[in-house]
Amino acid sequence: MKYVKTGLILWGIGIAARSVLAEKKTKPKPAPDPGASVAGYDKEEPRILPADLIAADNGSILRALYRYDNSKHRNLVHVRVDKLTVERLNKFKLATKVDMSKLIAFAVDHLFETQPVLITVIRNYMQNTIL
Repeated sequence: MKYVKTGLILWGIGIAARSVLAEKKTKPKPAPDPGASVAGYDKEEPRILPADLIAADNGSILRALYRYDNSKHRNLVHVRVDKLTVERLNKFKLATKVDMSKLIAFAVDHLFETQPVLITVIRNYMQNTIL
C-alpha cells in the first residue's frame, strides 16, 4: 500500500510538471528591445549606460560597444589569448556587463573600420591569388 501511495504521488507530480512545462511553451515571447540595433552600430540611438562608465572616456567607445549588436552573428572563432588578457576580459565583463564575445567582435570590427589598410592588404592578396 505504501508503494501504491508513493506511485500515485509521483504520478501526480509528473502531471503537474507537464502542465507547468506546457504553460511555459505557450507563453508569448517578449517583444524585441527597441534600442537594439539590427546591423552593426546604431549611431543615433544610444543604449542606457551607467553614468560612471560614460565619464571614463566621454562615453564614445563605451557607447559604441553597448550599441554594437552581435545577436545575429553565428560563426565561431577559437581565439588564444594570454592569462592577463583573460583576467582583463573577466573584470571588464563584471564592471560593464558586456560579454567577452561581444567585446572581441566589436574590437575586430572596430579595427577593420578604423584601419582601412587592413582591407587593402586583404584585397591585394585576393587579387594576386586569383591571377
